[in-house]
Amino acid sequence: MGVLGIVLPAIMLVAPAFAAAACSPAIPPSTIGMPAPKLAFAYAGGGEHRSESTNGNVVVLAFFTVWCPSSAAMLRALEDIRVRAKDARGLTIVAIDEGDRPEDVTAFGEKLGVNLRLGLDKGGVAANQMGLVTVPSVLVIDRAGVVRHVHSGFHGSDDLEAIEREVTALVGHAYDADD
Repeated sequence: MGVLGIVLPAIMLVAPAFAAAACSPAIPPSTIGMPAPKLAFAYAGGGEHRSESTNGNVVVLAFFTVWCPSSAAMLRALEDIRVRAKDARGLTIVAIDEGDRPEDVTAFGEKLGVNLRLGLDKGGVAANQMGLVTVPSVLVIDRAGVVRHVHSGFHGSDDLEAIEREVTALVGHAYDADD
């Protein structure tokens, strides 16, 4: 029996666990504790994001695709955080799509009812710069521009609670997380 005869059945056994949380294999990036790369990308609704525009803010970057159910759950959770943290100064949440058409990204955001800024990562440039291979992924970056937390995949309320704790600690005060 060749290597594929052993490896393929093993992959098939664990694949359902990955599928529930991520739409691609979860491999943690090596960016934690490193300065976040300077990113530039277009927004689906027009305009452009440049990392320099978020200097001094806590930044939550969420990488997603429109075809991934875990991405939809993650974006809804981040919208909940955005709504509860609306009065928190110095917090920026941006969701970055991995290669879908701008009109599909806009329609996806509207369907989900999210008011997050939706960026377009053409060719996976931003994801590559961040060292990501998992969709969805969430990165939490501190005010100094250092990646502090990375969530590969989205695991529902566990990840939501962790991201809320991380954001609260980095923003420097609690926001209303109970609404």
